[in-house]
Amino acid sequence: MGRVPYPIRRHNRAMISATAGTCGGAGSSGDVSLYCHPDMHISVFIHESAHSADRGTSGTSDWHSAVQQDSCVPDPYGNSNYADNFAQVAVLWTHLVGERQHNNLGGDQFVCMKNQLQQISRVLDAWRIQAPRNTLQAGQQLEQDEALTSPNGAYRLVLQVDGNLVLYVSENTLPANALWTTGSFRRGPHRFEVQRDGNLVIYDGNNQPSWASNTHGQSANHGHLALQDDGNLVFYDNNHQPIWASNTCCFIAPRV
Repeated sequence: MGRVPYPIRRHNRAMISATAGTCGGAGSSGDVSLYCHPDMHISVFIHESAHSADRGTSGTSDWHSAVQQDSCVPDPYGNSNYADNFAQVAVLWTHLVGERQHNNLGGDQFVCMKNQLQQISRVLDAWRIQAPRNTLQAGQQLEQDEALTSPNGAYRLVLQVDGNLVLYVSENTLPANALWTTGSFRRGPHRFEVQRDGNLVIYDGNNQPSWASNTHGQSANHGHLALQDDGNLVFYDNNHQPIWASNTCCFIAPRV
């Protein structure tokens, strides 16, 4: 799923893999996608994820007008309905971005669907939207209300306005979804620093530490903190050896 560009998959909340033979092909409902075959091409994942990125765009008059003004669609499946047309154009757009041809919309080869490509480029903004960061390098920090997100999107670390640093399973920052917390409640504004001395520290509004990992003295002036796909938050030293971890690995996500 990580090969699907972030602008397309960012609204996809869950991906369900079913046993072959229990359902046919692939499908999606809202922000949940279902896959029923072990060897599906990446274009199928992009197509189904694009339905969640659609957010109603395929039902607008702008999209309908773009399709009607153009003389072709990506393939026969794109003629099924406006929603599947949007998803197939997203597949093509991803290819053009990968080939660095999105600035001229693929040149003459795809001029027959120029309006659809222009519309989807506005929706996805694919060459400008950046994936959320999942790491902090030594010397970097989180300000309050900023977050790290695991590459698979399943986990989120938030420095809250109350001074608490909380690791959640899911983007929904509900108390029931909290896996780990520093329990550091102070008056803000707060900041969370990955220090070059090997210490992780939260500072309150008076520049006083409200929580620390107590790992100072480690060789981490070029280290980094990473929120991993397995749900573990790990601080690595210069040699990529762990010197601290939240020990939240492998929690079965997601909760509601």
